[in-house]
Amino acid sequence: MTPDSGPDPLGRITGVLAVVAHPDDESFGLGAVLSELVIRDARAGLICFTHGECSTLHSRPGDLSVVRAQELQAAAAELRLSRVELHRYPDGRLAAVPLDELAGHILRVIGEEHPSHLLVFDPGGVTGHPDHRRATQAALAAARASGLPVLAWALPRPVAQRLNAELGTTFTGRDPGELDVTMRVSRDRQWRAIARHRSQAIDNPMLRRRLDLLGDHEYLRLIHPPTQKGNHTMSYGITVRLPAPFAPTVERVRAALKEQGFGVLTEIDVQAAFGRSSASRWRTTSSSAPATHRWRTGRWTPTATSACCCPATSSSAPTARTPPSCRPWTRRSWSRSPAGPS
Repeated sequence: MTPDSGPDPLGRITGVLAVVAHPDDESFGLGAVLSELVIRDARAGLICFTHGECSTLHSRPGDLSVVRAQELQAAAAELRLSRVELHRYPDGRLAAVPLDELAGHILRVIGEEHPSHLLVFDPGGVTGHPDHRRATQAALAAARASGLPVLAWALPRPVAQRLNAELGTTFTGRDPGELDVTMRVSRDRQWRAIARHRSQAIDNPMLRRRLDLLGDHEYLRLIHPPTQKGNHTMSYGITVRLPAPFAPTVERVRAALKEQGFGVLTEIDVQAAFGRSSASRWRTTSSSAPATHRWRTGRWTPTATSACCCPATSSSAPTARTPPSCRPWTRRSWSRSPAGPS
């Protein structure tokens, strides 16, 4: 993840494509953010992957798949969305759908609508629902292929913890340092959109309590996935000083990089590798999905403080005799010994 810079990161948004799993996600979750972006003259479109037919809430008679599709169209009109694309993937089983298939729908709409950003639920899913996580995974895959930045809607950790304690929910939250944008919002249009989802909104105390705790603010993370365009590489440079112990900070960095599809080789890994063996090569496995690529590095010698992150893509893996194409982080480097890879 790379935080955006400048006084108003939202000012760069000219069009947004929201990607969600179920009808009502665009209103219950993203409604206030979408409303605010439209007020700022950004175009807003939506891809929804399921009809939400397996919901346990059913406050209106009729086939829930049909009812929720109708409710989505009415809510989208309240939010002034310029485009809505609703698919018929099975509710609750979105994780079984190939990621490339889901990402393909997003890439097609990106090509037609030319948004400047994607808008998703935070990669953890926010609610813990596997369909939410899968929809975000598909959006991140499309973002890597298109080079678009991603806005991820998230909850502050205290709000998530309060909801879980009071209502027995499974919300996941973020610490303040992980939230890049605090957006002041009006919820008027969001509440009108919520009211259109009558089958889901009438008996939903969890929704009302969450919006009450959030007040007139929403929170976003700014995610810039590694791109697959051009030569399939992207250089990153960022320096951050954290008032935190070294070991937990390393684990947070590892988790964040893995979440964005990076294979990570850190100074700690290098020291451990040299400590285990004096051999001139070792094997490392990238951590990204969907494909796992293996490569063998040759005689690479770390400098004083070395760290290297290699964008792992679904393109063909480097050959066994070709070191991964990677660039160093700010003020860190790799130096290659004269012998080179064998």
